[in-house]
Amino acid sequence: MERDEFEKLYRLANTDEQLKLQILWEAYVENIKAFQKNGQQKNLKLWQEAEKALNNKAKELRAKYLNRAPSHENRLAAFNYLKAGGYKIGRQKLYDDAAKGFLAVEEDGSILHAELERYATTLTRLDDAAAIGELTAGSAEKLQAEINQIRERTKSITLDREIKAGKYLPAADVKTELAVKAAALKAGIFHVIETQLRDVLQMAGGDLKKLPTCISFFKGQIEDTFHDYATGGELIVNISD
Repeated sequence: MERDEFEKLYRLANTDEQLKLQILWEAYVENIKAFQKNGQQKNLKLWQEAEKALNNKAKELRAKYLNRAPSHENRLAAFNYLKAGGYKIGRQKLYDDAAKGFLAVEEDGSILHAELERYATTLTRLDDAAAIGELTAGSAEKLQAEINQIRERTKSITLDREIKAGKYLPAADVKTELAVKAAALKAGIFHVIETQLRDVLQMAGGDLKKLPTCISFFKGQIEDTFHDYATGGELIVNISD
C-alpha cells in the first residue's frame, strides 16, 4: 500500500478504524525497515504478515467508503446536498473547512459521498439537533475500552519484539550472572593471596620496613583483579583439591 492511499482511507475512516489502520501501517513500515536493515528471514515473514493484515483492513475500508460511494461534482454541489438534508451549514464554512483539510476534496475538485457523510457527522441538523454526532454514555465507554485494548496489545507486541531482539534480559538471569561474577571475583582475590603470599614474605624478609612495599604489591594485584571483573575480562581461577 502506498502512503497516498493510506492517507485517503485514514481521512474516510471513523475514529476506531483510524486507530486500527494507523497501528497496522506503523507495523508494516517498521518491519520493512527491519528487513532492509538486516535481511533476516524472520523480518521478511513479519513484513509479509503485517502487509497482509494492512491490505485486508484497506480492502474492508475501500469496500465501505470508496467502491460503493458516488461523488459530488464540487464544493457547491456538496453544500447543496447538505442544505437539502437539513444540516446547519454555511457555504463559506464548508469552503473554509475544505481549505483546512477538514473536508477532503479530490484532485478534480469533486468530493466523495462517503467523505461528505463523514463530514456531516460533525454538523448539526436543524430538525433534530440531538440525533447527530452524539454517542450515548454506554457506547462511548465501549469504544474507549476497545481502543485501550488495542493499545495494550500493541505495547505487548512491541515488548515481545524487544525481548526477542535482546534489548532486555530476565531479572533472574541478571542476578545469576552477577552471582557467578561475584564468586569468580572472590576466588580471584583468594587466588592472588594464595599464589603470591610466598613471594611477598620473601620480599619482606621479615623486615617491617618493607611493609609498605608489600601492601602496595597486594593493592596492585587486587586492582588488576577488580579491573578484570568490571570490564568483563577473563578471570583465571585455579581449583585444587
